[in-house]
Amino acid sequence: MSGGTKYTECSPKGMFLGMLGDAGEALNKCPMRRSTDAHLLFILHLCDRGRISRMTLATETGLTDGCIRTALRHLRSIGMIETKHTGSVLTPAGEEFIAGMEIGIPDAKPSGIAEGDSNAVLLAHGKGHLMTDCLGIRDAAMKADAKGCIPFLMEKGKIRSPYYDSVGVVYPDLTGLAQEIGMVNGDAAVVCGADTVPEAYVAAFASMIRLLGC
Repeated sequence: MSGGTKYTECSPKGMFLGMLGDAGEALNKCPMRRSTDAHLLFILHLCDRGRISRMTLATETGLTDGCIRTALRHLRSIGMIETKHTGSVLTPAGEEFIAGMEIGIPDAKPSGIAEGDSNAVLLAHGKGHLMTDCLGIRDAAMKADAKGCIPFLMEKGKIRSPYYDSVGVVYPDLTGLAQEIGMVNGDAAVVCGADTVPEAYVAAFASMIRLLGC
């Protein structure tokens, strides 16, 4: 990234707005439902696993091939990915961006925790101190078509969900899930439920964007 730009410093108008410029308008016209930033962030994390085909990206995100083409074109335009006939992968700038966010997609496949037929969990390393607006984090997921969302953190070896604790709402025991995803003190996480796995992940990324204040 030229000039040491820190793309992890999120704009209140959207994480990618400054990078996409006028291209953002074209991207928003694509029928990607809501939470365009969440879809883009999901795509970047999938590309971080290694070169990935457009068909696989469409399957993983639930987007049409046309929407994936549009998203990849704009991510290439801002230098985040490179695409060859074998698929897309992060550039060094893309790797720096993703590493700086410290959001992980655990291998865990939770079920029956958050309301919805399918659940997805994301882990934010060292971001527990940012979980000051759990209601806003939950609402961001719901606006992205989640059926349910439970933000939680680990503090002094204990798992808690500040919003649900404050209003006295009972929620599932998250200790086992926290152990499965390797949570440590200071980490934050969200588990979201939706009709499908791709929708659950998109909702989870939408909530993470809110957690980071983007």
